[in-house]
Amino acid sequence: MIIKRTLPVLLIKFCLAFTACESKVKQPLPAATASIDSNKVAIKSSGCSYYISQTEGEDMIDQFKKIYRGSGAGSQMRDLRDSFWMDSCVFMSLHRFLSSSNGYDGVRFFMAGKGKSELLIVPTKKQANQTANSKHSNEWGSRVSLTSKCAGLFKNINLGKNLSEAAINNFGERFREEGIRGNRGSAKVDSLSAGVWMDTCVIATIANILRNPAHHTDGIMVLAAAYQALQGNASDLGQFKQNQSTLIFVPTSKVGGADVPQWDILKNPNATTKAILGGFNHSQLCPQICD
Repeated sequence: MIIKRTLPVLLIKFCLAFTACESKVKQPLPAATASIDSNKVAIKSSGCSYYISQTEGEDMIDQFKKIYRGSGAGSQMRDLRDSFWMDSCVFMSLHRFLSSSNGYDGVRFFMAGKGKSELLIVPTKKQANQTANSKHSNEWGSRVSLTSKCAGLFKNINLGKNLSEAAINNFGERFREEGIRGNRGSAKVDSLSAGVWMDTCVIATIANILRNPAHHTDGIMVLAAAYQALQGNASDLGQFKQNQSTLIFVPTSKVGGADVPQWDILKNPNATTKAILGGFNHSQLCPQICD
């Protein structure tokens, strides 16, 4: 998927299997450097380019909070989390699975839950006959091998079809206000995306960052964000609303005991003389592209 323009981002802070972790006040990030050094990671300007600048990403994060958590939002939106943290082991496990399994082309991050919102991960395979709204089949029966430590930190994976769909539909009913359970088209809050898809190449790039000791990372912050306008490639993204929500992924490091996003690890692939700080955006949005 070629992302022709920078895209929005979703912040997410994972606490012990996506459950009782409240969003925290945005913490000041460490001072960023302007120069490019050998440890900075350049995102290839190919189909795996999902770069988004820190400036645009933070604007989109603020947009999400304003639209979905603001004074005009429904009372249930107080439980709509805007950040989740994911330990490095989750992305390392996903990378090993996708690298060693035949036919898988990425993973889908679904929004789930009927209490505090959560994230749920399902590996995907490329559809044999792709259409505008059907590109990557959800492989509900896949089993991603996790270490015992990792399995304790993240539980919304390997759940199977019934449990996964129940959790996704719970989110749809409560937060998207879907009038017909499981029917994404029946939502009153239809600009709130039900999920996003990420290509294997992005998973691989993130895993390479996390395994590099020079970056001193401990995981990924997934941030909820919202677009401020229709993108030029909106149909490829599955974006059908100007303010549709999305997710942004930023590596984190421990700073004062907290997992703080490190936007300075990535740089704009088109920046030649200075680093333009950024993170990863998603690839495709559900409900337009859910399978």
